[in-house]
Formats: sequence, structure tokens, C-alpha cells
Amino acid sequence: MRSRALVAAAAVLGTVSLAAPQAVADVGVLSSTQWTRSCGTTYSGVSSAATDYANTRKHSGGSCKGDAWLRIQVGGVWQSWRHHSSLVEARSPYMTAAQHKGCADCAVYTTYP
Repeated sequence: MRSRALVAAAAVLGTVSLAAPQAVADVGVLSSTQWTRSCGTTYSGVSSAATDYANTRKHSGGSCKGDAWLRIQVGGVWQSWRHHSSLVEARSPYMTAAQHKGCADCAVYTTYP
């Protein structure tokens, strides 16, 4: 009985240790968010440390008039907001966070590359 418990425990620990490196490798590589405004339009935001890139995208559908908005944080300082009717992008090897929104006065969603 004891040996079965030890074998079972070893199997569980082995599984956990095999899974752990994959989870650690994914941290900080890509961060994303997606939301739908009350007017039915879906927006998404992405930031990636691997590519030093961030974007906010306004997807088709819904009746929202708001642009896709984006700003990034570099050296602890938030840069100015940028916006475009469908896709706004930014790049920086020093980016530590990105903020996304769907209109000038809308809720802000933060991603951390």
C-alpha cells in the first residue's frame, strides 16, 4: 500500500515538474486582452516582449464610432495616446506595459509584455 502511494506521488511530482518549465517559458512573452463595448464592437489589445510590439485593434461589427487607442509605458513613463480607426501600433525594446481602449473616454485595459 505504501509503495503504491509513493509511486503515485512520484508520478504526480514528475508530471508537475514536466509541466512547470513550459509555464515559466510563456511568462512575459505575450499579453492580450479583448472586450466588447455596449454598442457591440469588439476590440483587442496585444503586447509582446519577444517582438517589442503592441497594438490595439477595432474589429468589424457593432455600431461603435470610437477608434482603437494605444499608449505604451517606456522607462516608467506613459507615452501619449495614439489612435486609428482600425489598428494602432507601437514598438519599443524598452516597453514595460501597454494600455488599450476603444474611445477617448472609454475604459482602459492594461497588458504587460
